[in-house]
Amino acid sequence: MKKLMTILASVNLVSSVGVSVVSCGNDGDSIGLLISNFNNAYFQNMMSSGKTYAESKGYKLNTYDSQADVSGAKDQTNVQSSITKDDKAIIINPANVKNNKAIKPALDENIPVLNIDTEYDKAVGERGAAGFVSEQTKASQQMFKDIYKKIYGELPSNDNKENKVKVYAMWSNQDNDAERKRFQGFVLDNADWIEIVNRKGEGFNQGSVAKGNENTGDAAGDVLTDEWNGKESANNAHIIWAGNDPMALGMKKAIDLNEGMKSWFSSKDEKGKTKGYIAGFDGSDDVANDVNSWSETSRNHIYATVKQEYKKIVEAAIDKAIELIDKKNNGENPSKTFEKSTEIDATVMLPPNENK
Repeated sequence: MKKLMTILASVNLVSSVGVSVVSCGNDGDSIGLLISNFNNAYFQNMMSSGKTYAESKGYKLNTYDSQADVSGAKDQTNVQSSITKDDKAIIINPANVKNNKAIKPALDENIPVLNIDTEYDKAVGERGAAGFVSEQTKASQQMFKDIYKKIYGELPSNDNKENKVKVYAMWSNQDNDAERKRFQGFVLDNADWIEIVNRKGEGFNQGSVAKGNENTGDAAGDVLTDEWNGKESANNAHIIWAGNDPMALGMKKAIDLNEGMKSWFSSKDEKGKTKGYIAGFDGSDDVANDVNSWSETSRNHIYATVKQEYKKIVEAAIDKAIELIDKKNNGENPSKTFEKSTEIDATVMLPPNENK
């Protein structure tokens, strides 16, 4: 009997140790993911994918919506909420990239902070331990070349600078790091072959800005409609460039619902070149479907976008967050700034059968 009791006690002990090992793993630990605006299919996909991946790694992913508040006030509230929930790391897609006030409390507590999709401006100083973004400039350069070839039948070169692509440009926020990279690749890097038709200026200070909830399509559509009959009308442009897909969809909808504007999709310029192209950026499922519906006979769709690999981006950020959490648990505090983000390849999406 004594021997049996000893065996049972040993089994009990082993069982207790097993439970103890499980409970002191990552169960219950969480990572915060702060998104600039939930009202965007691209970010919805990113959050869904991120939650699944974090769970596979033993972490819960708490998500927070900054509601496109470019003042950064909502970023601050969300960082505080993340700290209160004891998130072990914070992955932030900042709504305001010009001020690091939001992440300062987390940095001060040595919580790993990572930038995702959009990064804080280097001028703010401390901006977190790492960043993960799409290769947006390169992809935007390629998208312009594809569209130029579609309009003029050849790629831009030193021999055809007189053939300008007239662009109506729409931003959600001209301080947004991601949109600046997209504008850089599409417009600024091709300045010799481009004419901006609305609100001409220098550098990033060109084009119109959507008002209200900056990332929503209707805000961009309203601005486009208001300007349609003026000298800066998109009616004069070959292409409408949007800083993101929701705005591209909003402007497409605004034109499509207005019989007086709808003829733009098949109108021609003074050289006989067809106008009526819309370009976005994100590659969400809804826009991918719209691009796939474009044809020469059904032109009232978005012509081009860039597919960002949201799954690869968020998974890379989560992997890095877990690495930094583990290092912190072993006494190594995370860096509070980084020099260059890790860039993930992005792909231009055109309608089926269009030559790239």
